[in-house]
Amino acid sequence: MDGNPGIYGGVKTTKESAFRKEKQQVEEELEGLKHSKSSLNKLVRLENGQLKLGPKSKKTVWGLKFVRVILGDIKPVMKRLDAIQKLEQQQAADAVKKLRKVKVLPRETPVEQGLTLKESLEAVKSSASVHTVPKGDRVRAPYMNPESRYFKQSKKAPDLKQLQLIEDREYRLVPSPRDVERKLDSEFLACKEQQKRQGEDTVFSGKQATSDGFDDGVQEGSKKLTLTWPVKNRPGETFDGSYDLKYTTVEGTDSGICSTQGLQVQYENQDRSLATTFDINVAGRKQVVSLTGVFDGHGRSDAADYAKAHIAEKLQARLNEYGSKELTDTVIWNAIKVAFVDLNHSFLHDSSDREASAGTTINVALKIGNQLWVGNLGDSRAMILTESGKSIQLSEDADLEDAKYQQGVEVRGGQVTDLQWSGKTFKRVNNTLGTARSMGEHNQMGAVSGRPKITKIKLEQGMSLVQVSDGITQKAKTEDIGSEVHRSLKEGQTTAQAATNVVERALRTQSVDHLTAVVTKF
Repeated sequence: MDGNPGIYGGVKTTKESAFRKEKQQVEEELEGLKHSKSSLNKLVRLENGQLKLGPKSKKTVWGLKFVRVILGDIKPVMKRLDAIQKLEQQQAADAVKKLRKVKVLPRETPVEQGLTLKESLEAVKSSASVHTVPKGDRVRAPYMNPESRYFKQSKKAPDLKQLQLIEDREYRLVPSPRDVERKLDSEFLACKEQQKRQGEDTVFSGKQATSDGFDDGVQEGSKKLTLTWPVKNRPGETFDGSYDLKYTTVEGTDSGICSTQGLQVQYENQDRSLATTFDINVAGRKQVVSLTGVFDGHGRSDAADYAKAHIAEKLQARLNEYGSKELTDTVIWNAIKVAFVDLNHSFLHDSSDREASAGTTINVALKIGNQLWVGNLGDSRAMILTESGKSIQLSEDADLEDAKYQQGVEVRGGQVTDLQWSGKTFKRVNNTLGTARSMGEHNQMGAVSGRPKITKIKLEQGMSLVQVSDGITQKAKTEDIGSEVHRSLKEGQTTAQAATNVVERALRTQSVDHLTAVVTKF
């Protein structure tokens, strides 16, 4: 759909069209149905754009499956990308036809038992249209160009129609405040559940980090470590390794950063981090946004460097565009999502075959007023610490072991395969990438989504934010990371020292991956 019927400030509107007329007709019929007592405890059926009441029948089976797919209650029933067109990308009339019917319950019925009449009507109305960023305001994905190296080097002939459907899905907007609220609640719950599942195999071990070795009173410095490790498969043998934990207290912020290469010092550290601010204009007034982030690059550091350099400008542009009149949760949620997609599509890397697979995780936190927003792509992680030291996970790792992330890859034409290494089995996208979402990875031809998962939390006095790359989360649970930061800050150490202590603990636990931590006090 090229146009969008202007749901909130800053999004372009289209002229009166058949699409709008049909949507208006549906809403009028729904409004009339709202006052019909006979509608209670019956099924609302939508056939050819017309609302009808009737008992459950065999004709409703497909419609019910569709509802369950949207709610995530069953495994994917469609493998091919044309499912996206059927479920999400058609015009208002087609979307209404696909839903078929919604169960209507009395107003007093508890929500957990089903949808109330009011909620059912809102669900039908929201399904009556699909809103996307107008094509003229999009950044085209580089792999969609038939002349691109990704297109030419693809193992099978790419389907441009399917690639267009992927782009439409990536640029989909959610203009309903209620739907945005539900998505925020759902993602916050997913983070909470993932935090509960973290096992005892990820626990910090080794000597506890101390304040010894820091260069006091400097904004930038490094902590030198010499550690002794047993040689794998050689009982009794050890080797000594020297490690440089570089830390920074970012000027003008309350953020401290530390990063190092991990045990594999022969490889380039592809992690990047960020702490900055930028201004946006809301109804003629300036609003300052604080931004911090962790970017874990793979396939060289090209993508992580690009993300660090351009994420702020992409976020600023979409927040200014969508929030020109009012900065609501709906505006912020959509702006963050679209900014990530813009960033992903604008990243080009054409200099070598290796760089064709360049990509990065992105975990950013935006402080807007007294709210903290987290946008996450991949398996870097964010958590908030309360003043008492409680750790609350704010991002969900895009783990390929999770069925919903596997489904996301498969519906875009990719495969989740098993890779054997050192006697262990790892899930991979098309035998390469270890996370279900990423920026870059254009050689995957759209199989890896660049859309972030988004959460929000209200900031309270004494809270601190911690963001880390997966070199740390592979060695520690959210609670362990938070406890180390809380201990450091309570002892009077700086945010940079607290970040360094987290990195040191992971290193002492023999993390071979690159290690980065960002700690921010509010």
